[in-house]
Amino acid sequence: MQLSIFVATWGRTAMIRSRGIASFLDELSARGFAGVEATAEELGASLKERVEYCRLLQARGLRLIYAAYTSWLGYEGAHPGFTTPPEHLAALDAELAKAAELEAAAPGTLAHINIHGGCDSFDEAQADEYYSGALPRIDAFLATHAHLSTGARSGVSHESHRGRPLFHPTPTRRLLAKHGRDRLKLTLDVSHWHVSSERIVGPDPEALGAANVEWGAAEAALAEAARREEEVPPGVAAERRWLHGEAYLAVEHVHARIGSGQSAQTPPGEDADWNAVRRTEM
Repeated sequence: MQLSIFVATWGRTAMIRSRGIASFLDELSARGFAGVEATAEELGASLKERVEYCRLLQARGLRLIYAAYTSWLGYEGAHPGFTTPPEHLAALDAELAKAAELEAAAPGTLAHINIHGGCDSFDEAQADEYYSGALPRIDAFLATHAHLSTGARSGVSHESHRGRPLFHPTPTRRLLAKHGRDRLKLTLDVSHWHVSSERIVGPDPEALGAANVEWGAAEAALAEAARREEEVPPGVAAERRWLHGEAYLAVEHVHARIGSGQSAQTPPGEDADWNAVRRTEM
């Protein structure tokens, strides 16, 4: 297994364009990154600009993770409010068509599609309607873009982001059970689960030595975690079994932001309490 690290362009479009796209991509290549994760809009305002961006990637041996949004692009501006599954499915059709255009213009550039799809306002029936419509659309897309699928990896995944049906581990658990982790693949940004649950989901920082854990003490921390694992309440143990036995096995792509129960992003610095949280998530 090989770890491929991509740079998200979210929030960086103005900086990238002021520096020059070619210069930015040269730096990524020199630093060993595999490519970028970007929306169509971040790639360019027109198809011509997007294709040129992809060809610049291609020329450097870099690839694209296409970020597909069915609403609330980039989580900027006003939330659209209550929306319906058919609206999101129509938007998904449009996003998959854009991804196909880019792959046709720069073959082999497309590495993966990360879908920010659906809405957290969906009830159970609406969430099922959305994924029951989305998954066959993805199957059809992959049938004509077979290079995205390798072994158990499908090449398309759905992000566990606030504002979406997968915003919290509980609805995610139900949706994985309903639609199957072999088809409903996840982009795991566990920081959103921490915030929506208002706690660290999975391992408890206490089990890793809490504030006394330093970055260099990983082995000792893990040994302490193993010892304390026997002391956790049955409900916590059951949650961890689900995470390791189901949720993590559905993950194809990871957003490696480190969050806490109160914030989707931990602050910089070497504070021991925050280091314990970071060590837990890592």
